Amino acid sequence: MAKVIKLKKDSYNSAKLAVASGKLYGTDKIKELINLDFDEILRFLEENGFRNSVDKSYLQYDGFYLVERVLNDHLSNIYKTVFTGSSSKNQKLLESYYLKYQVHNLLVVLRCKLSNETEFETYLIGDSRRKEKYIKAFAMPNIEDSLTYLLKKSGFNHKIALEEYSKGLYNLENYLYSSYYSKLNELNFKFNNIDEKHFSKFIKNYIDLLNARTYLRLKVEDSKEFNFKDFYMFGGRLVLEDFTNLDSKSTEDTLNTFNEIFGELEGLEATSFESLDKRISIHKKESEGLFNSVRFGSPFFALKFLFKVEKEMGQLRILLKSKYLKLEKSEIERLL
Repeated sequence: MAKVIKLKKDSYNSAKLAVASGKLYGTDKIKELINLDFDEILRFLEENGFRNSVDKSYLQYDGFYLVERVLNDHLSNIYKTVFTGSSSKNQKLLESYYLKYQVHNLLVVLRCKLSNETEFETYLIGDSRRKEKYIKAFAMPNIEDSLTYLLKKSGFNHKIALEEYSKGLYNLENYLYSSYYSKLNELNFKFNNIDEKHFSKFIKNYIDLLNARTYLRLKVEDSKEFNFKDFYMFGGRLVLEDFTNLDSKSTEDTLNTFNEIFGELEGLEATSFESLDKRISIHKKESEGLFNSVRFGSPFFALKFLFKVEKEMGQLRILLKSKYLKLEKSEIERLL
């Protein structure tokens, strides 16, 4: 039985986050920026909340590097502020959620070393203290030494992870995120029996969607060498047999089954796992509704705020990269 972590009410931090939330752009404001060019958008960001991140990045980077540096630096500063303002008990909730960014950073180091990419720091998320271990790992000449070091530092089973890595990067990534969601499920947070249940429901739904996407991908690609059992994430509502029972069905029948479970998605070909990607995106949007009931002072109020921030960062990343590539306005609107 996992140890119960009793979270505390935090009205002071909620008040600060409520003010910060009011300063977020929102989808409508971001869509208004479509009429500006790349440099004009950066100038707007500089004058509206992103000054430090833009000022220290603009002359050093350009293109996609500049976009990643500005947005990741800004997100890192927000995380630092949220963590600093929370009580020690509530920080455990935030740390468990932040683990996904440790996975992100670990994969950044690995991918950049494999591709001889030197500007890897632009992709890292976290303050200078949190980035130290990734910078140290990147400097190690041997990739497996770097990976082993980061796996141990992040609390993953390095022996299993290295074995998965030997099978391919996709296997390692799947193992890391599987472990992340398992850790979230295993934690026993207690506050008001409502907010934690909503959070748990979101995680379980998300695991189901990721499992469905992986299963459909293997079926579409007719991947005989992969066994879905090796990629299945525990912790969702759907058990392994719910997927393996679909083995004898066609891809179209499989997708129809998923549509019955997750909701019909019109206008997408049944043979494409793009439909599950779209469903995952919709689920993220619907997940905001799970947090609408989070009351002021709840430790989950911070997660509600971070969800909004991550959504904004995602939209700004799409907008800036699309503008840099000079995509048509209609295409940018579709992507947003």
